[in-house]
Amino acid sequence: HWTIENLVARGACGNHGDCEHAVHVVRAAEGVVIRNNRFEDFNAHIKINGEGAAFPDNGVIEGNTLIDIAPRATVNPIDLVAASNWRISGNFIADFQRDGVGRATYGAFVNGAGSGTVMERNVVLCAWKLRRSETPNIGLSIGGGGTDRGVMRDECKSGLEYSRGVIRDNLIAFCNDVGIYVNKGNRSV
Repeated sequence: HWTIENLVARGACGNHGDCEHAVHVVRAAEGVVIRNNRFEDFNAHIKINGEGAAFPDNGVIEGNTLIDIAPRATVNPIDLVAASNWRISGNFIADFQRDGVGRATYGAFVNGAGSGTVMERNVVLCAWKLRRSETPNIGLSIGGGGTDRGVMRDECKSGLEYSRGVIRDNLIAFCNDVGIYVNKGNRSV
């Protein structure tokens, strides 16, 4: 039940690998609220993941500004793996461009066999002030590009990436791939 709000954090690292996350929520850190912050220049501005049999469920990410001022080696502003029942709402997510060619980048994704997360009323601009990269940019995703079996909530028994995810009332623009992507997202809306 931690609340992280009204902060400004910039990952000022010469090596992008040294600026992994502004906030990392892990294990049984339930009920976390991340509100009204400005995070820029991180690989995953907000990273959420389980560990072992413990999962950080029932959180809120709202009213944040998540941007990068230059392309990065790795970038996915909101990276939620194996957690359930989060609300990602009213955020401004922009300029998540990969430096060079590589795997797709996502403004926000949920995967890892969690369930019940709602992404609503966000503004997602894949390329706002930065030029589009050659790497695919995807706005919001249920399922992402797939999760390693060892970090999935159900150890991949269901074969699902996510269930009961909801994406509604968002503005998604300037992506060079799809705005909304669903991969093995059972009963998603």
